[in-house]
Amino acid sequence: MKRPRISFTTSTALALAGFTLLPMAQAVQAQQGPALEEVVVTGSHIRRKSQFDTPSPLSVVSRSDMMDQGASTVVDVIKNLPENSGAEFQVDNLNQPLTSGTSNINLRNLGLGSTLVMINGQRQTLSAVAATDGSSFVDTNSLVPFIALERIEVLKDGAAATYGSDAVAGVVNFLTRDDFEGLEIQAKYQSVDSGSHSDSELGVIWGGGNEATHLVLAASYFDRDPLQSNERKFTEGTALSGLGQPGTFLTSQGFQVDPACGVTGGFIRSNGFCGFDYSPYFDLSPEEQRWQVFGKVTHDFNETTTGKLEVSYSDTEVEVIASPSFPFATFFPTVPAHNPGNLWGEDVQFFGRVLGADAGPSLAVNEYETTRIAGSLDGSFSSGWYWTLNASYSEQEVFYDKGDVLEERAVAALEGRGGPNNNQYWNPLYDAKDDPAVIADMFGTTGLRGETSLYTVDAIVSGDLMEISSGTVQAAFGVHYRDEELSHDWSDDFNNRAFLNLFGGPDYSGSRDVYALFSEFNIPLSDTLEMQASARYEDYGSGLDSLDPKLALLWRPNDQWSVRGSVGTAFRAPSLFQTIATQATQANMYDPLTDSTVYRSVQTLGNPNLEPEEADVFNTGVTWEPSDGLEFSLDYWYFKYDDLIVKQIPDVVVAQEAADTLAGLSGTDAQRRVVRDPASNLITFVKTDFINASSAETDGLDMSWAYRFSPQDMGNFRFGGTWSWMNRYDLREGPNSKKVDAVGSRNKLNFARSMPEWQGNINLTWMQGSHSAAAYLRYTDSYVDDGNNTKIDSHSTLDLRYAYEFEELGSGSATVAVGAVNVTDEQPPTVVDLLGYDTKVHDPRGRMFYLNLSYTF
Repeated sequence: MKRPRISFTTSTALALAGFTLLPMAQAVQAQQGPALEEVVVTGSHIRRKSQFDTPSPLSVVSRSDMMDQGASTVVDVIKNLPENSGAEFQVDNLNQPLTSGTSNINLRNLGLGSTLVMINGQRQTLSAVAATDGSSFVDTNSLVPFIALERIEVLKDGAAATYGSDAVAGVVNFLTRDDFEGLEIQAKYQSVDSGSHSDSELGVIWGGGNEATHLVLAASYFDRDPLQSNERKFTEGTALSGLGQPGTFLTSQGFQVDPACGVTGGFIRSNGFCGFDYSPYFDLSPEEQRWQVFGKVTHDFNETTTGKLEVSYSDTEVEVIASPSFPFATFFPTVPAHNPGNLWGEDVQFFGRVLGADAGPSLAVNEYETTRIAGSLDGSFSSGWYWTLNASYSEQEVFYDKGDVLEERAVAALEGRGGPNNNQYWNPLYDAKDDPAVIADMFGTTGLRGETSLYTVDAIVSGDLMEISSGTVQAAFGVHYRDEELSHDWSDDFNNRAFLNLFGGPDYSGSRDVYALFSEFNIPLSDTLEMQASARYEDYGSGLDSLDPKLALLWRPNDQWSVRGSVGTAFRAPSLFQTIATQATQANMYDPLTDSTVYRSVQTLGNPNLEPEEADVFNTGVTWEPSDGLEFSLDYWYFKYDDLIVKQIPDVVVAQEAADTLAGLSGTDAQRRVVRDPASNLITFVKTDFINASSAETDGLDMSWAYRFSPQDMGNFRFGGTWSWMNRYDLREGPNSKKVDAVGSRNKLNFARSMPEWQGNINLTWMQGSHSAAAYLRYTDSYVDDGNNTKIDSHSTLDLRYAYEFEELGSGSATVAVGAVNVTDEQPPTVVDLLGYDTKVHDPRGRMFYLNLSYTF
């Protein structure tokens, strides 16, 4: 679908006209009474009297909802949103090593980059690291202290017409406690029933001021003790490698295992290699510390003009363990006949790793520093129109360090030129008592220092445009500018591709400017029917631009019924990472030619010729409120997504290469992408690209209900639930590819992510006097692991919480809450893969108990 173009001259003229509105507004505004209590809600630039007076489906998680769930981090909340499917919210050493300590949102499973994340209505910078599949995302762990959150609004509708790129699947807006008064201190301790894992968090918030100025300050500290894979039985034997220590040697007589194999630290595999079980060397939940601070000041300059300034900072450090050392994967070195570990009297080839079980796990460090400053000015004209000027700057810096063996130094050590003085041997036989200095000399580090930044400016005017027979037409007009930057600086060893496993790649950096114009109209068609029409034009330069319209209707025939519907287009521009990066990752892949699962490096090159992703979006829904205590909502959603940007799946590339080879073909594209060791025919690494896949078409239903009732002398009850049903998710890898239905699949063999058909929860809360309690029953449907055609069972957990409030304790009030997560200690369903469970769906920690104390005065 070709995007309409607007001429540069017209765009520039409109932009300049928009930027003149602010000084005009300040010049002509006059003294007048306080403005009507109207607010800007997520999904619209027009002020409304009601937060829910909008034709787009909007769900809200309030602070009281978060407390009922026993949440103390953003992850505790967003991972349980039924519409959030396929996100990354916990560590996965092999499949997401660079992003440990981050979290993200994936509405409708349309991609980590297809949901726009905002703080108080303004964009936030992307994370300085991308997911292993190349997706860029906003790190929701680094936004603001959890104690500073007032609510989370989730707009479950395409919103490119309002907010531009990235708002394909919807918008998640994190809003802070700007009006908080007093002082509140919260402390929480949570621990698993079995194992060493625990979380400790301390948060404090203070708010105060006078009639003109209000200040809110908040800070928090989060500390996590790790849960390691050897503390859970379901991980046992799930990570088996044919490259270990003891290792395997290729001689003129064939493959020979280290004599110690089967005696200690290894076992003989069916392919004749000495295997290594590295299952015990991983984190299921890593060691983590996070500091966060937030401050916001609101000042009324006069009766018509208000200014706001907010500052936040987050510092996260994560230590992640893994196997003692990586296997040799990109190169299998020669052990010369004169090496003391050579038992065969001839040059042989070594297949294994430097360190084995006796060395214990290795360590990787991820550090993130995220800074944000945002300001706004709001005012009104004498005519009653409002004006707003917003500006923000946010950045994230990352440091990532992981060790790997240097090819040149390993070869030198095998030849007797190793160590700090270049005169020592490395003996590759097990338990060879090598000098530690020789081993240390063979290792280098990745030393990544990366940074992303985002600068934004918005100018918006809104108000009553005209009167028509059916009511008042409201409108909003605005201009937007943003500057995005990304840079990655790796160590020299990484740049020189000096490693035996991590492969490596160059440094890279880039930036771009984006300009946008947008408008929105709210038109009453009758006393019960209104229409919202909006459009946004964004220009990225170099011929990349987009015009996205949206039309929505809201019909309220009476106080009980509300019917809504919308249709529009959306787009997502290629991220800077996808256009300029050279991504080196590692992945497990099955090799049909050797009948083995191997862990190998994958190199993916950025593609500057990527087209933007485009989507047609449709939503319709109904809300029924037959009484003050009962509310039921049902929404149908549909997305047709074209030109999705994905990274080719290594398994698919390897499978095609094997099929071409078995068919007698030579020189095919797949064969060029799979590089093999000529002596052993083992894969050394795989080359993939970022590409525009053909399409994905998906639809489904969201359901929610809430029933409030108060039996005599029994307190106040609320019975509710939220559910999401995925009807279909039809995708194609390319124009001529076979259609794949991704619903109910783990999607290991395509670009989608784990996608259970049903997800949701049923909840019951109760309050009477100082007592309150809550119960959440959560359900995830069964689905199929397409990698091996096995079933992943459905999963249900029950969370319970009880709280008591001491209303008069000293000069304030205190609340004590106790609770349990996963009361019945349900283990994650079995997956035939590394760690034995699906890290994008299930929680490996089992039953957890917590104590939460808060004091307010």
